[in-house]
Amino acid sequence: MPCFLSPLCLLAKSRITSDAMERQEPLGAAGKSTRIGRDLMNPVIGLDISKEESHGQAFLERGKPYKGTFHFTHTRDGLEKLLQVIQEVENASSQRPLLILEATGHYQSPAVQFLEEHHYLYIVINPLISNRLR
Repeated sequence: MPCFLSPLCLLAKSRITSDAMERQEPLGAAGKSTRIGRDLMNPVIGLDISKEESHGQAFLERGKPYKGTFHFTHTRDGLEKLLQVIQEVENASSQRPLLILEATGHYQSPAVQFLEEHHYLYIVINPLISNRLR
């Protein structure tokens, strides 16, 4: 089984990522932390992949959505719209966002191929795992 489908691999990676992010605290003018470590995170875009149209939501900070939800079709024009949103998040955060989506069989294929062509990091999550986290 590929690592991205393995529950143990996903949990191990998310714990490592979470622990590493907790240690990154920005410093204020006095050299003291301006945030609590658990509030820090890298930018993330969650994608809900469907048959013809998909939806997404970006987050720059934990628990705080960036702008509103967006939707895109699985056409070249629709995927270019996704790219515009990704680039907007990247410009706002000065970091490349991580994209997270549930495994949806072949419905995810156009989006995944597009992300790979543009060299964006993404994680495909088993729907049974994401359902347990809700």
